[in-house]
Amino acid sequence: MHDNKQRPFIVKINLESKQPDVIKILRIEDKISEVAYGPYDNGYFIVGMEGGQILVFDVLNLDRIHQV
Repeated sequence: MHDNKQRPFIVKINLESKQPDVIKILRIEDKISEVAYGPYDNGYFIVGMEGGQILVFDVLNLDRIHQV
């Protein structure tokens, strides 16, 4: 819950410490339907929403790069 609403979120977990490094709450009222990584090993984290939006994030800090 965030802002008294259920919000989708993404989490980057440190595999060594097994603790979250970054948690991003998406301030949209939609559900995540698909996730992808790429196009290469150093690619982006891509999130597809049920409403048709595509969100693209930097994999290091989960900053949003683009929204389509």
